[in-house]
Amino acid sequence: MARVTAKALYNKLQDTNVLHNAKAYSKWTNANLMADYDVGVGKLNPVERDFQSMGALLTNSLASKMAQILFPIQQPFFSLDISTELEELNRQAGKGPEELKSLVSNAVRDACKTLYKNESYANIITAIKHLVVTGNVLLYRDAESRKTLAYGLRQYVIRRGGNGAVLLCIHKEKTYVEALTWEDQQTLKAANPAKYGRPEQEITIYTKIQRKATPGRTFKWVVSYEVDEFELAEAQEYPDKLCPWCPIAINLNPGSHYGEGLV
Repeated sequence: MARVTAKALYNKLQDTNVLHNAKAYSKWTNANLMADYDVGVGKLNPVERDFQSMGALLTNSLASKMAQILFPIQQPFFSLDISTELEELNRQAGKGPEELKSLVSNAVRDACKTLYKNESYANIITAIKHLVVTGNVLLYRDAESRKTLAYGLRQYVIRRGGNGAVLLCIHKEKTYVEALTWEDQQTLKAANPAKYGRPEQEITIYTKIQRKATPGRTFKWVVSYEVDEFELAEAQEYPDKLCPWCPIAINLNPGSHYGEGLV
């Protein structure tokens, strides 16, 4: 059976009704949340601004306050429990319990600090805006730059199981050939020199994040990348809860693939 490309899956899973409603809600709040990026890299369709000032003001204020509550600057916003295994390793290393507590406390503090670097906190606020207006957002945590990015409904599609668990998510992003790694550039050039031979050639990358069952009633995440029908690099695998791609939805009704916002 022929392989179904990520591009074909993206087009199949795209829900025009969800996009239409989200665009209508953003029109009265933050129109840039659903701006059309498909007209070209770095180009946006004109958005209406004259009648949305009150909606934008309320949305921005709510998102900012929610970010302050969820991620306070003056204190850690999460904690780590010390497991018995960690205590045993600490004893084997010849260290006392107070040293372990200090080590864990420092790790939590350092982890919290990374949220306020590389514009990640601003992107968290943007993510909250997406949730308030459309009820959906896709977060990506770049391990190399330690930067968190937020993507709206115009840039990803999703398929969920009946219990709301994510089964498949595909992210769509426009870029250029020269933005790829050297290995990926060579792959595309070998596949179609005429189309992908120029560094400034505009391309669309589809990132497929798929849940795969593993023995023992567990599962893993498999992340692969495609341009048109061509696969890039090797698929990456992540254990549960460690995948850098995180689709979030609020007000998710049973059987629905997408959540609903507060607008």
